Amino acid sequence: MTDEVRLAQPLTLTPQPATYVGRATVEGYIGQVMAAFSTIFYSTIQLTEAKDGRSVFSQMVGNFVVAANGNPYDNIYVMRLDFQRAADGTCKVAGITEYFNPVIVACSLNATFAEFCDSIGR
Repeated sequence: MTDEVRLAQPLTLTPQPATYVGRATVEGYIGQVMAAFSTIFYSTIQLTEAKDGRSVFSQMVGNFVVAANGNPYDNIYVMRLDFQRAADGTCKVAGITEYFNPVIVACSLNATFAEFCDSIGR
């Protein structure tokens, strides 16, 4: 990831989309989400490269288990990963846009989306 990476989640139960900016912030958010689940498994992953080669779209079917209550958490994700070439020639993720159904999050956790956001520090 670039140091200025941006993760956006346009679909939320709140009026404002969620946005995380900066490598440390994005990695911290991802770590907190990963800790919320005792099992993380993607049963299907489909990748499509954009014509310009700078973006990859992924569609994934996730079959997770909530750590706190053992509830299943099955959701479908669509992500856009935007890449940028670094000075050393490597490609790094510069942007992530993640689409998922936030209602499923709240139902699986037996919580409101706001309570879930509070639990991961949003």
